[in-house]
This record gives sequence, C-alpha cells and structure tokens, in this order.
Amino acid sequence: MKFYTKKERTYIGNAPITHIHNISDLVRKYKRITVVLLGILAVSILINIYLVFAKTEPQSAQEAAGVIMVTLPATTAAETTAEPTTEAIEVAQQRYYDVPLDKSLQDHIRELAAYYNIDMAMILAVIEVESDYRADVISEGGDYGLMQISSFNHEWLSEAYGFADFLDPYQNTAAGALMLSQAIKNSDTMHGALMVYNCGHSRAQELWADSVYSTEYSRKVIEKYEEIKGR
Repeated sequence: MKFYTKKERTYIGNAPITHIHNISDLVRKYKRITVVLLGILAVSILINIYLVFAKTEPQSAQEAAGVIMVTLPATTAAETTAEPTTEAIEVAQQRYYDVPLDKSLQDHIRELAAYYNIDMAMILAVIEVESDYRADVISEGGDYGLMQISSFNHEWLSEAYGFADFLDPYQNTAAGALMLSQAIKNSDTMHGALMVYNCGHSRAQELWADSVYSTEYSRKVIEKYEEIKGR
C-alpha cells in the first residue's frame, strides 16, 4: 500500500484521508500520541517506585544515629539457668527498675535490650557490677563509664560503629550492649558470655580449655541479675 499526496489530500490507494493535508501532518499526529503514551508510562513507573520505598521500614534509633548493630539469635546461651526468657524480656519492657538510673536512660537501655534480645535486668546487672551505676568513672586500667568499656576497644568501636564519647551514658550502654550481645553470640552459656565480656574471648577460651566455665565475675553478675529482677 502506498501513501501519496494529491491536491492537498492524503490518499491510501485511491481512498482520501480527509482533514490531513500532507504526510507531515500525519507523522506529527502520531508523534503526539506517542509522547502522551510515554508520559503516562513514566508517571506509572514513578508511582510504583514511590510505593515501594514508602513501604520500607524506618531505621531503628541506633541505625539513624549511625550505630550499626548485629542481631542476636534468640537461641544463644540456651544452656544457662540465668538465660533471659521471652516472658522475662516482655516484663522488662513494661517496667522501670529500682536502680539509680533515670527513666530516660532506662528507656534507652530497654530499647537496646529488646534490639539484642537480652533481658534488660542482665544489662543492669553488668552495669551494677562494673561501675555501680557511676557514669563518669574511669578505672586505673582505662575502663570507661557505666559498662566499663576498655580503652583497648575504643578505636575499633569508634571506627566500626561511630561511638565518640565513652563516658556518655547513652553511647556507653549502646557500646556495652553491643559487646555483650557479641559475647553471648560466641558463647554457649551466660557464664561463658560474661567471661568473654570481662576478660576477652582469648582469655575466656584459655579458661574453658582448663575446664573453668564460670568465674567470680560471672557468678557475681548472675547473682545481681537475680536480685535486680526481684526489685
């Protein structure tokens, strides 16, 4: 079939196409239709992209602050009698403990405990044994704040997770909860996790090799944990 122009009319074969005066008009008409269809397609794509991102869950408080956290498996430390149960964690999320920490800081610690699936009372027990709730204490060995974060760990914690002030009670407890969660992840019992937190993984392995599975430190924290739960 051939297009051609005759007396300002466009014909297909011998049949005229009225209202179109030349081939250029016909091409322009189809171009406009194509542009409109492409515009509709583009708007549809943008709407779909918006809907996908609108469903993305917001960051946690720690992630928004630039602190990257490691999720702790719920089954870690299953062999210990002091292991926080789901019921204990739920109770901890609904109460303030009788300890010398204000409600704002307890809320922060509660959020950390829920994030790492650790009983809040266990974090408080570590704080009580480590610093007796003194946020500004620095030990002779260079351990800082509520959870006595060793200066040996400051550099990698700052580089990897963005911590800047280890005497700040909020950053200190965030760093301590992170380290405790990693200790739990790499241990079979809560006593073992507390040994790792207190003396480091290498030293804890040496003690385990000598069949030492609890220390004075771990036993003291477990004792405080049971006491704090009853307050």
